[in-house]
Amino acid sequence: MIRERPTMLIRTTTIVAAGAIALAGCGSSEETRILDTQKVESAIEQSILNQRDQEADVSCPSGVHQEEAIEFSCVASVSSQDTRFYVTQTDGSGNVHYEAR
Repeated sequence: MIRERPTMLIRTTTIVAAGAIALAGCGSSEETRILDTQKVESAIEQSILNQRDQEADVSCPSGVHQEEAIEFSCVASVSSQDTRFYVTQTDGSGNVHYEAR
């Protein structure tokens, strides 16, 4: 499930997007769970499409542990221009917040 904040900002030079994504982990609660970063990629691509009406190709790292406060970044390519998105996990259930800077 993807939920976006109702007040997203669109700027000429950068895209600022915030979203929360419920992502399923792998394995039991005793094992290290891995975040489904493909869902993060899809959510960022959808935010760019909704805000800028442009198709994007987003790449996030794989193997990210699903744990509160873990941060990582993804790169979105739009019209041959790259934008870095900073992602923070807001809990251990796979919810994240992301924004471009």
